[in-house]
Amino acid sequence: MVKGEALGPVAFIAVLRDGSWAAGARLRSYALVAIGVYLAAAIGMLLLAENGIGPDGKPIGTDFASFWNAARLALAGQAAVPYDMLAFAEAQRAAMGQIPFYAFFYPPTFLLMVAPLGALPYLAALGGFLGATFLLAAAAANRILPGRDGVILLLAAPAGFVALGHGQNAFLLMGLLGFGLALLGQRPILAGLLLGLASIKPQLGLLLPVALIAGGQWRALIAAGLGAVGFAGCAGVAFGPDIWQAFLDQMPEASLAMRAGSVPWGKMVTLYAGLRVLGAGEILALTAQGLALLAMACLLALVWRDRDPARAPLRAAILVAATPLAAPVALDYDLLLMLLPMLWLTAHARAHGIGSWEISGAALIYLLPFIARPLALHLGLPIAPLALILFLALLVRRWQAFGGTLGQRAGAL
Repeated sequence: MVKGEALGPVAFIAVLRDGSWAAGARLRSYALVAIGVYLAAAIGMLLLAENGIGPDGKPIGTDFASFWNAARLALAGQAAVPYDMLAFAEAQRAAMGQIPFYAFFYPPTFLLMVAPLGALPYLAALGGFLGATFLLAAAAANRILPGRDGVILLLAAPAGFVALGHGQNAFLLMGLLGFGLALLGQRPILAGLLLGLASIKPQLGLLLPVALIAGGQWRALIAAGLGAVGFAGCAGVAFGPDIWQAFLDQMPEASLAMRAGSVPWGKMVTLYAGLRVLGAGEILALTAQGLALLAMACLLALVWRDRDPARAPLRAAILVAATPLAAPVALDYDLLLMLLPMLWLTAHARAHGIGSWEISGAALIYLLPFIARPLALHLGLPIAPLALILFLALLVRRWQAFGGTLGQRAGAL
């Protein structure tokens, strides 16, 4: 083909299939451009902000306002206030002025984790939280894919930029799950403890017990359970035993807010949210989400019965890729977790070669945070669940290509 000649449909599909558009040097160039754009945008937001509030009246790192205010109240001996929405809204206004309200729907374990940040000014707390959790995620990325490429992919990740803009905890979850799963074969107790800490976002851990039980990872499972319970107990000691009752009392209100669309469904990537965007009723959407959870649990039970160490990275990739399909609530910044299966896929491909459509499929998931929200919110096209299913199918196909067998495992069950 002559350089500069337009690709025909057949040639275009062939390029997407073999991934030749994503040569290593070219990908690094894309990533460096993206990092430069993110840096310029972050500097611009800070320069336009006044006392941590942007020109749109929202705080820099929007959602982090709930973390910081909850932490500040916890240090002041009022840890239950974040679980009373009216009282928490009043406390936020008193601290930050007439900003939009940001609810705190996290368990007391996460409150315990962020509590020290309440002693810092808002922007210092935001920078410290994002910086520390980014370093954890970067260390996990380097553990899975040693060298600079994993960190570059993290720096350039659209989901990371969205998480930074929201001041969210996606880097923290990526670090905990990434390290936990990467250490499972060598240090199962430490791995389990890290996975137990990930209970700060319990809806993203629904498949973990299924995988650990099916994989016979009993030490990790027990460590995860004891770690989660011990973490919960520490929160109860720190804030008083009534803190858990306050959290449980808030759960129906939090669930109602999600189902009512207080967080726009177009910002979510779950099957439930996608169906609501398409106009489905609540019962149908909840039923479909429940069936999706059951399907993902069955898939993980089959895949993780495979005990071959050589396929452990692919099993971990499948587990994480299935997570947002099983979760009832997952937002676009939670797609940062999808960087983990991309890293495992890249590491495996370096040793064994890349398969057809795998590069393009991974690229679609990588770019999804910049694509899914505008399509869902403005055009009513919720593409995230379909894209996630396709990516999961590519990972399962690769696992099967290297010896994993769903049919025999199903017979064994």
